[in-house]
Amino acid sequence: MVDALTIAHLAGALWMAAGAGTLTLITFAGGRATDRFALRFSAKLQRLSVLAAIVPGSLVAVAFGSWLASELEYSFGGAWISISYLLWVAFLGIATGVVSPRARLLEQLAAQADAAGGPPTGHVDRVTTIAVVALDVLLLLFIYLMATRPGA
Repeated sequence: MVDALTIAHLAGALWMAAGAGTLTLITFAGGRATDRFALRFSAKLQRLSVLAAIVPGSLVAVAFGSWLASELEYSFGGAWISISYLLWVAFLGIATGVVSPRARLLEQLAAQADAAGGPPTGHVDRVTTIAVVALDVLLLLFIYLMATRPGA
């Protein structure tokens, strides 16, 4: 049972990390787009990486990770598990509360400019860039906590 839970937990974590990696690539490669279509497409991909990979992957990772911790009789009051849950809430909060809404807004602005035939609306969104970097840092912290289990 522990092996199956570990595999499921890792699959969720990899799914989440793949979404975050994709989001990073899209943000840094597509964030400098000056063409309205490219900007709109980049924003749509940002949103999809959050909604189709980061959110479901993180839910799978935390569900099976919690079950695994229970099976292994880890203390849920342990510092490394408590910190992991706090980081997970922050991770999902940044992804769904900052990145996804800002990507939707950028998508709408690009669509409006496209409909009006106006000039390209490309710009670097520093808030999104900072949020994406924060997600990457949180992923590194997850890896550290899961690999070392300090205080376990």
